[in-house]
Amino acid sequence: MLLGLQTDLATTGGDPVTFWLMVLGVVLLALGAAAAWLALGKLRDLNELAGRLTVLDEIKRQLAGLSEERGDIDLRRLQHILIDIRDGLRGVEDAVLGAVSASRATEGESELPAVPQLGERVTNRLLALGYEQVELVEDSDELAKIAVAQEGEVRVEAKRNGALYKGCIRLRAGRIQGVEMAPCYSLFP
Repeated sequence: MLLGLQTDLATTGGDPVTFWLMVLGVVLLALGAAAAWLALGKLRDLNELAGRLTVLDEIKRQLAGLSEERGDIDLRRLQHILIDIRDGLRGVEDAVLGAVSASRATEGESELPAVPQLGERVTNRLLALGYEQVELVEDSDELAKIAVAQEGEVRVEAKRNGALYKGCIRLRAGRIQGVEMAPCYSLFP
């Protein structure tokens, strides 16, 4: 096609340099149009993204409103309430174990030893606290004395996150009053 135009231009007496300048102008015009079309497409994408970002401003405004509404929640008070609930659950656990023990005793299992119940309670408490592989260090005679007196300290060993812990479980009035566990390793300065 260009050769045909060139031959027509040559037959009409036109300058070939002018012809190539016109061809170059048409090509540059086509490239400019394509670049403008691509730029408009990118501009549309940027406008769409900016529209999405305005939603973030709305979310930020709503979060600020919620934090002002709920600013009266005291985290320390909430923490103490959760501690009270945990302590209450310990009391419920002890009451349920006592009720199970009493029901077994009335069903004719009065010879049910208190030692396995104490061992189970200690093990269950440590498992609930995240320890594993719980072992009672006390021998059965010492456990029997603590179970009958319903007071004392049961020495235990357990693992938590792969580390060995040793400690004791304090029993007062038949209830578990405290758990003291410490890792076997000590940190060197």
